[in-house]
Amino acid sequence: MKLDLIQRYITQYGDYLRTLRFLDEDYEWEILANFQKEWNDDEADFAAMYDRAIRSDRNRKHWKSPGYEPKKMMLNFAREQPDSTRTVFRDLFDETKAPENRIDRFVYYCDAMLAAWRGRHRDRVENNHYHTNYRAVFFYLAMKYPAKYTLYDFEAFRATLKAIGAKDIPQAEDPERYVKVSRTLWNFLSKDPQLGQQYNRLLISEHCFRGETMLPVVGFYRFVASLK
Repeated sequence: MKLDLIQRYITQYGDYLRTLRFLDEDYEWEILANFQKEWNDDEADFAAMYDRAIRSDRNRKHWKSPGYEPKKMMLNFAREQPDSTRTVFRDLFDETKAPENRIDRFVYYCDAMLAAWRGRHRDRVENNHYHTNYRAVFFYLAMKYPAKYTLYDFEAFRATLKAIGAKDIPQAEDPERYVKVSRTLWNFLSKDPQLGQQYNRLLISEHCFRGETMLPVVGFYRFVASLK
């Protein structure tokens, strides 16, 4: 990655934010605030807690869209396998372990829970838990640890890597690199005073999360990708 290109795109991103009257994605900060308030994996009714923590009255695309329903399937697991589901999330959120290993284990455990669920529901057509492309897994991580992870947009990530002169652009999903590059770029983005000022101006809802979050990183990916 080339530092001059990174700085150039960060400046352009700040200029772009200055032109906005509101942020279309501010609902993501609202979802984050709600998750931080509601998530408690010690709660007896894990399924009910999960359902409350992942909700929005404005936009549900991160867990429900045509052909994509990870929340629905995870609720199926949590209602029938609450202890297993709780354990799977605790492992995913265990920051003493490498994130790439936890992410891969989470997908593996989802495969196992889906197989068990299908064994009990042979009349049902669902055959996907929707976590294999990492989008939902990174959503969980970004909601639980907003200062360490951002949302997952692999195609925008690839476009950004090309734009900033990175070598060896990944052709397949690469969660380990996604984590590392996102944190590196956040070091640059978080030090730019213009970006902080613009986000403070644009996030006007009282329901938006106000702590440190790497959500601007995925916003940066989306912006750079839109230029191509």
